[in-house]
Amino acid sequence: MRSRLGVTTWAAICAAVVLAGCSTGVQAGDDDHARSAVATLLSLCAEGRGVEALALLAVPAQRAFLEAEDPRAGCERVIGLVPGDDEDVALAAVFEQARVTSVRAAGGIAEVTIAGPHGWRATVEAEDVGDDWLVTNVRLPAEAI
Repeated sequence: MRSRLGVTTWAAICAAVVLAGCSTGVQAGDDDHARSAVATLLSLCAEGRGVEALALLAVPAQRAFLEAEDPRAGCERVIGLVPGDDEDVALAAVFEQARVTSVRAAGGIAEVTIAGPHGWRATVEAEDVGDDWLVTNVRLPAEAI
């Protein structure tokens, strides 16, 4: 005969597992929020919407963005999908085709990997600032996959 104690014990174990996960510094949804911020930035970059793109950048990244001659060049400066010597690639198409391929978030910081056309890949960081995730200009150089 099964007692209610078995159900209660099982519920306590499940609660303990859930609470143990909270101590890692990773909140449910951080990966999704960071992914969404970077994907939105890519869309805005493809459309050349600099004012809106600027709103998704942390202050250091905003400075780098504003040093560029136009919004798409600013995006390239921050994200780095296109190597500097590849002038034949249209930036709008690069950002339109780029996709977030992986996200690793912990403690309000996320490393977001982006894959673009022609085998290019870049990694940017995003950080949780209040209620928003902002892209920083800390990135690894673009490379061919």
